[in-house]
Amino acid sequence: MHANRIKYSLLDYQEKLRNGYQRLGLICKNIETNKRYIFRPVPSCPWLPEGRKKYFSKIYNRSKNLLNIKKYSFCTLTYSTSLYTPEAAALRIKKDIDKFFKRLEYRKSKPQYFYVIEVTNNLMVHIHIIFQGYVHKSKISASWKAVTGCTAIRIQGIDYQKALYYCFKYLTKSKKQNQDKWAFIFKNIDRIWSCSRKFFGKATPEAKKWILECFFVDLYQYSWAFFKDPSIDTKSRTISESESKDLISGFICDNCVISLSPQVSDCLVNPVPYERTMREKHDKQLLAFSKDGWEFSL
Repeated sequence: MHANRIKYSLLDYQEKLRNGYQRLGLICKNIETNKRYIFRPVPSCPWLPEGRKKYFSKIYNRSKNLLNIKKYSFCTLTYSTSLYTPEAAALRIKKDIDKFFKRLEYRKSKPQYFYVIEVTNNLMVHIHIIFQGYVHKSKISASWKAVTGCTAIRIQGIDYQKALYYCFKYLTKSKKQNQDKWAFIFKNIDRIWSCSRKFFGKATPEAKKWILECFFVDLYQYSWAFFKDPSIDTKSRTISESESKDLISGFICDNCVISLSPQVSDCLVNPVPYERTMREKHDKQLLAFSKDGWEFSL
């Protein structure tokens, strides 16, 4: 589990994330329309309500590459409330899942899988799993019983269409959980979904549609006028080329620019070498920014 999830409560971590991304901005040009916009780079993560749409849309897109084979298996693994408290079940669930899958690796034929962890209203965890091919229900039941002493329910064979439906169904249910459930997951559960490497087919890379022209820090001093509501909007109105140049020049004068593309620098009235646009000062910040999982999928 990430150190921030141990150090902060969910509300405190949400405030930390918002204080980070709301200070930042991107000026991007659409390759197809040549229109420019200012974007606030909302982090792709489940811990922010505004970041969940981006986070889950990536998983949905990956689910579309589900391999079209005839047989899948589905099951739900539960914890008994008479044996475990919600906290105890949540803290051991990762190790239990690993042990469960190891028990299924019989005859060296490791079943490919996809699973989603869901939390009930009383905060008890359970796991929905889809396997490629047929996995016998007696094997599933015996493996989960040996690991936890609990039962596996709804063990059934399903076809490709139903497997695809279940992927979307349980991801959508996970996305719509309330704040109390997300707070419980944040502090107790390492990951809410996972899959084996070969469960989904290879995704076709999408064509690039945006050119990043400027990456800046700005507390709405210059850019606020381009947003209908600067405090919550993540995309501005269309900005013209001259407005973009004026903005970037203002950012450079006030040392707000973190990174500037060479093409844009060459077009300015008073060009600034790319190496001088605060690059050395902010290299470490930019590296930390990318390592924290912030993504610019616009």
